[in-house]
Amino acid sequence: MTRDSVLVIVALCAVGLGLLYAVLGSQVSEQWRAWIARASMAAGGVFGIGMLLLGLPGAMFVEAVGGPDLPPDSAWPLSILVTQIGALLVVPSSLVLRFLMPGIVGWGHVSMTALLTLAVTFVFAMLAVGSYLAT
Repeated sequence: MTRDSVLVIVALCAVGLGLLYAVLGSQVSEQWRAWIARASMAAGGVFGIGMLLLGLPGAMFVEAVGGPDLPPDSAWPLSILVTQIGALLVVPSSLVLRFLMPGIVGWGHVSMTALLTLAVTFVFAMLAVGSYLAT
């Protein structure tokens, strides 16, 4: 997966969130900035922990998807990429859940955001490893 494809994914997430705000913006106009700030702080924390662990969270996804088919010299960069993208996915996951399940707050929202982020990160890992193995 190249940096260009990652930028396209990030841009699509931003456009999707913008569309959600355009449709439901009047309902959440006061809370929008606070939601983004909290989700960004959570994403920064996840990113920091992932980088301190040298991409180990992403390595779990890459190992689950690629298994022994990946050589070690390519598995580690993919692990770091999956860790970084997983951290970025916290923000859109949190905001999508704010719109889809507005009644869930506190730790319930945190746990649902974590589950959604893990699921989307797993899908991204499947795409990244699959594109690597195809070449």
